[in-house]
Amino acid sequence: MKAVVVFFAFLFFLHFANPAFAAAPAITAYPNTTISLDTSFTVTATMSGLTNNAVYRLRVAIAQSGTSNYFGSTYDGSTWHMGSISDGNYVNITTDGNGAWGGDIQGKIDSDDPSFTTGSGTYDLKIGRYTQTGVTATWSNPVSITVTVPPTPTPTLTPTPTPTTAPTNTPTPTPTPTSAPTPTPTPTKTPTPTPMSNTPTAKPTTPSAPENISQNSVLGKSTGDGLDISPPENLISDSAKKPDNIFKNSLIGKVFITNNFEETQRLGKNFAKNLRAGDVVALYGDLGSGKTTFVQGLAEGLGIKNRIISPTFVIVRKYRIMNHELRIMDFYHIDLYRTESEKDIEGLGIEEIINNKNNIVVIEWAEKLKNYLPKKRIDAYFFYEKENERKINFSLGF
Repeated sequence: MKAVVVFFAFLFFLHFANPAFAAAPAITAYPNTTISLDTSFTVTATMSGLTNNAVYRLRVAIAQSGTSNYFGSTYDGSTWHMGSISDGNYVNITTDGNGAWGGDIQGKIDSDDPSFTTGSGTYDLKIGRYTQTGVTATWSNPVSITVTVPPTPTPTLTPTPTPTTAPTNTPTPTPTPTSAPTPTPTPTKTPTPTPMSNTPTAKPTTPSAPENISQNSVLGKSTGDGLDISPPENLISDSAKKPDNIFKNSLIGKVFITNNFEETQRLGKNFAKNLRAGDVVALYGDLGSGKTTFVQGLAEGLGIKNRIISPTFVIVRKYRIMNHELRIMDFYHIDLYRTESEKDIEGLGIEEIINNKNNIVVIEWAEKLKNYLPKKRIDAYFFYEKENERKINFSLGF
């Protein structure tokens, strides 16, 4: 009788076995060429032995062999997801009536991925399978891929023309006059002087200096719908004449709180309205504090259509503006995260970029450029408050 009970218990276990023991994903096709940054690639995978008609989530993950420091983004059909599974849904798939699935997954390595810190080399590529609500992955077998990071380009410097010295004129000697005999003067009648009209000389009128911007001008305020930092009309009209007053009266001493990345971008976009040719903006803050998100909005405010990504691996990115009204030619986005010392910066032409009065320059990790920063600049400090909340304040670098 005991043997019969054990036999039926075994059959019950086989029928109702936990699907967590199901087979891991199997990668059947993957890129066999070099993977470049910010370029998508396709991985083909299959799975079986899962719960019938069930929803699972899949993630592309890349790491150095033998480690679990994963990086890489996964495309869900409309959005790229980066980070751990708790940060997004990744790709939702549904098994068939036999508990199987097969298909393609798109992945990518973003140049601003904070987990990708090791540069070019050979890495392991995996597919992670999660349940619909779980946060623990069942990993596929790893396959080897090659990742290439482009070298940092050296900016082409425009030579400074050598001024031409005008020749010095040699003075012509003045001839010595010959004295002529003095004639005897004939006495003449002294004329009676005629009174002349005393016409006053008009004095030039000195134009009055523009009025100072009110100390009560406020550039930013928090509203129920987010941040509104559009400047008042008088702030815009005086901006070209008195930019220092704008930032002193409108930014200094103000604290901006953003509650999501859209508000951080909006802050940057409206901040751009006050920038002028020759401005240098230095950004300070830890990883994930919102610096690059702020720059994305700032570039949009300058009219740049290109997607702004962190130039972590190329250090300097240049964007053409051609705003003749404001005399702005180029926008430079500089990221010094991967530089170890100022020796790494020498030869990149950053000093020439900063000193060009036709440029607007924004520098992330500006503390690494201490000896090159101009005294006249705008400093922006970013603080990570909560998961989505950031605190940002500004000061002048005088």
